[in-house]
Amino acid sequence: PIPIIITRLSDGLMIEVNEATLRLFGYTREEMIGHSSLELDMWRHAEERAKLLAQFEETGEVSDYLLEYRNKGGATGFVSLSARRFILDGEPCFLGIGKDITPQKLAEDRLRGLIDSAMDVIVSTDENQNITIFNHAAERVFGYRADDIIGRPLDILLPTRYREKHRRHVEEFGRTGVTTRTMYQPGTSYGLRANG
Repeated sequence: PIPIIITRLSDGLMIEVNEATLRLFGYTREEMIGHSSLELDMWRHAEERAKLLAQFEETGEVSDYLLEYRNKGGATGFVSLSARRFILDGEPCFLGIGKDITPQKLAEDRLRGLIDSAMDVIVSTDENQNITIFNHAAERVFGYRADDIIGRPLDILLPTRYREKHRRHVEEFGRTGVTTRTMYQPGTSYGLRANG
């Protein structure tokens, strides 16, 4: 049930595909074998494929690379592709294993739309307190663009005097799942804007 493609590196032609690949893309084996993904227009954005190949050339492998694909009928979806270089019958080849993540990606996009349309600031962090979500309201309030702040430490948004206390509060919540704060208690929150 997992799509697998073997492509010859010398000319980019597919030399083997499994049934899951045929189902995903809607082609017959004869339509795929001996043809390239470019020839069949399988990737919605050629630049994504070019970035994938550049990374592959540099390291000889890629892992969980997000690509938007196009099937034979023109419908598009998303695949998470992992690939590795190997030798088959003396020829360097690309072994690609994909996972169709279209439903997950569409759900994430819908959630992103809801978060971005919220009037309230929404900032989320990972377990290391690095920012993972920063909505449009947060951009307006803090003066940072989401692209510039995602992945950075949450401390950048906190006045220095509150950083340690906040860090301890988050760590305690992570350990116990209990917070002394509630959404229904009015209070004051302090933040640090991009302009200081």
